[in-house]
Amino acid sequence: LRENNNLFIKFQNVNGNLEFSRILNTPVENLIIDLSGNSGGSVKNAILFLEHFIPYKENIVYFKSRHNDYKVTCSNKMTISPKCIHVLIDHHTLSSAELIAKALKVKCNAKIYGSSSGGKNIVTNTFKYKSYYIKIPQFIYYFNDDVDASPRLSAD
Repeated sequence: LRENNNLFIKFQNVNGNLEFSRILNTPVENLIIDLSGNSGGSVKNAILFLEHFIPYKENIVYFKSRHNDYKVTCSNKMTISPKCIHVLIDHHTLSSAELIAKALKVKCNAKIYGSSSGGKNIVTNTFKYKSYYIKIPQFIYYFNDDVDASPRLSAD
């Protein structure tokens, strides 16, 4: 939804196409992203979304597993720079949706509104075993040189 120089985006989850840059053909003063009730989804899609806001070649996020560390940097040369980014979260904002909110706060000085998120700074993979789906933690994520000790994101 676009009104004047304000753009409102609501994501139900982070699966599917998060491409919205085609609607940003004019400058946006305020970008409002509603991630409330968003339980996450594809980490790859979350990173592709974040690449619209993070400067080229800047670190987006670090992932740490038991055996390896990974650094993800922005490969998109065309970034969007709204004057202010507002992100709405709640206790159902989890996983890659929480990753988006945290990255926008840390990297783009986004303002966070709502209640604390429900995530734990982890990325999981889901496996099917017989008729059960099992989520297994694969990585923790963080944005600076050290692992963030606070797993949940709180409103400003």
